[in-house]
Amino acid sequence: MSAGAKALVLAKLQQVFGKYVDGITPENLKVQVLAGTITQHNLCLREEALSELNLPITVRAGRLGKFVVRVPWRHLASQPVVVEIDT
Repeated sequence: MSAGAKALVLAKLQQVFGKYVDGITPENLKVQVLAGTITQHNLCLREEALSELNLPITVRAGRLGKFVVRVPWRHLASQPVVVEIDT
């Protein structure tokens, strides 16, 4: 993947998920464009990440071991983009 394409993917990830997690960086970005898979490891959950849910909890710290975004390129109009969080 070219540096420009990787920068574009990073910018979009930060735009969409940046208010929830810190640590979206080029160093831990794994992109399989044709497979539609974007993977990040060891992201930090932001303290305000769950505030919109109005839950009776406060986030002090949190870490996402694996964060995967799956984009169904061939069926983008009929299937959802899926975000998987593991660990």
